[in-house]
Amino acid sequence: MWKHVPMKKIYLLFCLFVVTQLNAQIPLTTVPDGGNKKASVSEWIGLTEVRIDYSRPGVKGREGKIWGDLVHYGLGDLGFGNTKQAPWRAGANENTTISFSNDVKINGQNLVAGKYGFFIIYDSIFCTLIFSKNNSSWGAFYYEPSEDALRIKVKPSKLDQSIEWLQFNFINQTSNTATVSLEWEKLQIAFTVEADYIRDQLNSFRKELRSERVLFGRHGIKLPNGVYKIMSIWTRLWFGQTQPPVLRSADKTVFKPGLPNHKSFKN
Repeated sequence: MWKHVPMKKIYLLFCLFVVTQLNAQIPLTTVPDGGNKKASVSEWIGLTEVRIDYSRPGVKGREGKIWGDLVHYGLGDLGFGNTKQAPWRAGANENTTISFSNDVKINGQNLVAGKYGFFIIYDSIFCTLIFSKNNSSWGAFYYEPSEDALRIKVKPSKLDQSIEWLQFNFINQTSNTATVSLEWEKLQIAFTVEADYIRDQLNSFRKELRSERVLFGRHGIKLPNGVYKIMSIWTRLWFGQTQPPVLRSADKTVFKPGLPNHKSFKN
């Protein structure tokens, strides 16, 4: 039988067999399942980085059949995994995840820094957004309510134009807030992230002033001993209080608050 088969074809069949066996045992890198697109988006809000990693399903001619159909109402049985009450994964394939480098407020509710699985319980009136401590599962097949770090309710809104590929955007940005907007087909689901940049700046100073080499500004001036407490006072003044007087540190180093990168330390 094999005598009449060219060696090149036998070699190709052998390679195909090896790859198939490897893929069954070792997760090889391939394009995302179902023609979905992998994506990530990030934004800095003050000193806080917010990053979202997700997969982007497409409408693909299913207008009018996305919300309440493909994306099921409420909690549903997905027919796999250990839960019969699964939310939507807010994307496709693996968990959609969202991370915060500092503590934040989500629609006014506290959420500590970290990386979270992001799920949605869809309803046409109010959607429940879930930030789960489980950020490494595949989809919502193993969703556990006990792992919820935060739940909030938001009202979805209609879009004028259809969005073919699901996307996350940062909109309505200010110095310490931004709205995270999930958009797909003709629906938007959004929530607000608020960062306390004064607190984060103070925490950053405290951490950096404990390091061996503390450099300040473009001049590369090493901060002297005793400036630690003064920097905390100056930070609060910098973010909105009245102009302070010249301050003197414990080691008699004069500190006169000024703009960032201003050479304001004298012996």
